[in-house]
Amino acid sequence: MAEVIIRDMRAADVPEALDLLQEVAAEGIWLGTEAGFDRHRRGQHWLEGLSDPMVRSLVVADPATGRLVGTGSVHVARYGVAELGMSLAARAFCCCAR
Repeated sequence: MAEVIIRDMRAADVPEALDLLQEVAAEGIWLGTEAGFDRHRRGQHWLEGLSDPMVRSLVVADPATGRLVGTGSVHVARYGVAELGMSLAARAFCCCAR
């Protein structure tokens, strides 16, 4: 995949983003989230962040299919510390897709 589309996450993206996170968590490497995470809670967290000016959530999509291959977010706490999160599916890289 040579090019991707990076855009703001929308409420309609949340179900697919949860599927993507589940896929990446199942890979078992390089991710703080493990398989079996609470999908409802994570989905609510993303939805609440969409209207929070201290949160920015993005999705990475394959331009050919529109299918999500990654997510990224930053949450700036009121006291100035930022929490960063991201996930990128192995299938986004032809060299290491399983």
